[in-house]
Parts: sequence; C-alpha cells; structure tokens
Amino acid sequence: MTIKEREFAREQVSAPGSSKSYSRVMRFTSAGTALLLAAILGLAVARPAVAQRQDGVVFTRTTPLADLAEIERRTRPPVYASKIVAHGQAVDISKEHFVVYVPSRKPPEGYALLVFVPPWDEARLPPDWVPILDEKGVIFASASRSGNDTDVRTRREPLALIAAVNLIQEYGVDPSRVLVGGFSGGAEVAMRLALAYPDLFRGAFMNSGNDTIGTMQTPIPPADLFRKFQEDSKLFYVVGDGDGTRVNHQNNSVQSMRAWCVSHVDHRVMPNTGHDVATARALEVALTALLGPAESTPGDLSSCRAGLISRRDAKMQIVQDFLARGDHAAARRALDDVDAEFGGLAAPKVWTWTRKYTERRGTVTRNVEAILK
Repeated sequence: MTIKEREFAREQVSAPGSSKSYSRVMRFTSAGTALLLAAILGLAVARPAVAQRQDGVVFTRTTPLADLAEIERRTRPPVYASKIVAHGQAVDISKEHFVVYVPSRKPPEGYALLVFVPPWDEARLPPDWVPILDEKGVIFASASRSGNDTDVRTRREPLALIAAVNLIQEYGVDPSRVLVGGFSGGAEVAMRLALAYPDLFRGAFMNSGNDTIGTMQTPIPPADLFRKFQEDSKLFYVVGDGDGTRVNHQNNSVQSMRAWCVSHVDHRVMPNTGHDVATARALEVALTALLGPAESTPGDLSSCRAGLISRRDAKMQIVQDFLARGDHAAARRALDDVDAEFGGLAAPKVWTWTRKYTERRGTVTRNVEAILK
C-alpha cells in the first residue's frame, strides 16, 4: 500500500446505518403529503427545511449536449466520427425516470451535484451516502434503465447529461461544482462523460471502474475540450483492496491520465472491501477532494503538452510518407492509428496538412481526404 492508501485506511470509520437514512426519506414523504394537503385547502405554509428524496422524477427539458451528433463529436475519434450520420435526441425524456435526492441545507455558494451512472437498471441511492450528501450539500441523481446492459451513447450518456442540465437549472446548482460518478461499468461511462464534457462536469468520481484514455473506447475529445479537461477537471478513483484486477486497472488509468497531462488526479484503495459501492467514508474523502479548492496547475503542463504534440506530429509524418509513396492502404492504417490514439488532438493537424498537401500536389486523390472515403 502507498502512504496515501495507509492514511486512508487509518481514517476509515463505520458507515452510518441505513435505518437513519431511510427515516430521512420517510420524513420527506410525510412533509410532502402535508404540503399537498395545505395546497388543496388553500393554506399558506412555509416549506419545511427537510431533505427531499423523489423517486420516478420525470424531467421536462432536454439539451443540445445530448443530441446524438454532439455526443458523437465529443466521444468518437474525428475520422471515425466523420463517417457516422447521427442526429436528434436518442431518448424520449417524457418516458424516463430518475431518483433525485436534495439535501435540506443549501450551501451559500449553491448546491453541488453528483449525477451517478449505475451498473444496475433501477434508479437507486446508496443509503449510507445520504448523511454525506447532506453534509456536503450535494444533490444526487441517477436514471432508471441505465445499467450495464443498456447502450452507452443512446441511453447512459444522454440520460446523465439531461439530468445534469435539468437539476442545474431547477436548483441553482453552482456550475463549478457539477460532478459525474459511477460504480463498476457506470464508472467507465462517468469517465467518458468527464473527458468529453469538461464544460459541464467539472469532476468525476470513479468507483471500482475505469479505463485508460487515448483509445477507440475512450478517445481524446476535440482539442479545446481536452485542454479544459487537462487544466480544470478533478478526478477521484476509489477501489476495494479485494477487487481483483480492478486495483491494477485503477493504477493503469491514473498513470494514463498523467501521461496525457491531466493535472488533478487522486486515488484511494478501500481496505477490507471487494467489488462494492464506495463506503460513506470513501465518498466523503472523494467529495472533499472534488469540491475543495483547486490546486494550482503543475508548472510542467506546457512541456508535457509539447511532448504529446511531438508524438502526434511524428505519427502524422508516417502517414505523409506513405502517401508520398502512393501507398494509400498503409496510409489509411497509419491514419486510423493516429485517429484512435490522439482523437481530437489529431484533427487540426490532419486537416491543416491535407490542405497544404492538396495545394502542393494539385490532386485530391493523393491526400488524406482520399483515404477517408
């Protein structure tokens, strides 16, 4: 175990019992009934300052961020995405249901928000998390029918995006305190969303699920978004020490983020835990880090980025060399490799070089556009 992991182990405390959390839900139910009765009778009453758990919530707003074309633009390598014709909203929001938990105390700076992507199909709130959500002033939301067996791009991603946009507007959530999280396969989706939407999600909580980036499965988004992700996004990983290979997978993901110049990355291993939802204490540590003051961006970010660009350019030169020799098949394979690894960071170089090459050769059949057909 690392020093941080040993410190985390010493900090572990017993998680609050679920019965206390359940009683909070019941108080909301009673309060809601009282308010409804008062409204029917025309009575003027103040809304009690109690936590609100709402099941079966149906949102009324969708968002262009959840349009299929926008999802593809952000979550696919650019050459691959250019071949896909997809647009419109993939889900009928009037038929989707969410569980939403709103703490009673709104922090002075506004609520924070955690949109949670589950591996299961039912909308569920881990009961031990309720006291921590109350303490931190964090709204929790999770969608029904968004488990591991459902499609990522047409359900899991748009449902999370729609929940975030609705709750930010409805509850005046602080935009700088919007998080996405998930457990197991849901954590992998949360990572993809944090990477592709750093202008919406400012941090991510990955619980026992993660992946490396710079691949076809988790590609680099457009360059402007990736710069924001590198500089501003906070990531927090947590995994049980008895969770088999996922401990190593977490380490690999952390190393991948750092290799891609992502500035704010933290991780923990939960002692005496398997493939389980994070304990209340683990959630508390994660939210404290994700919602706390941002550390200054490391001074070596510029040199790290320069190294990435140098690697990209070297691989683009290979594409150019194949094209100069007229070997379009090899050029296509090389370009696919660049596209998969560098994603949005390759796009400007591809199109800039294409224009120059076309002008120099005077033919559209011996440039990158030819091998994209």
